[in-house]
Amino acid sequence: MYYRMTRLHFEGEALDGLVDWMTAQEERLKEIDGLLSWDLARGGETDGMIIASYRDESAYQAVADELSSILDEMSEHLTAPPHGHDGTVVFSLDR
Repeated sequence: MYYRMTRLHFEGEALDGLVDWMTAQEERLKEIDGLLSWDLARGGETDGMIIASYRDESAYQAVADELSSILDEMSEHLTAPPHGHDGTVVFSLDR
């Protein structure tokens, strides 16, 4: 499994609009081959993180341009460009 974490910064009151925008993209996101999950976690009043999991790194690489386009569209809700990090799972606990 491969993960991509993307840090987001927004105005506090913009969170509802960001969640609404993501909700409107749900079907589009579901159609992306290899994307297993896409979660938005709020880290503070004005920041959050998208945690997305993919089948593997090659699945992510195959759709990276499409995902970059989605993040570009999201920019109207953000106060700074999204900043991404990626990695593979080195420990996992499932309950």
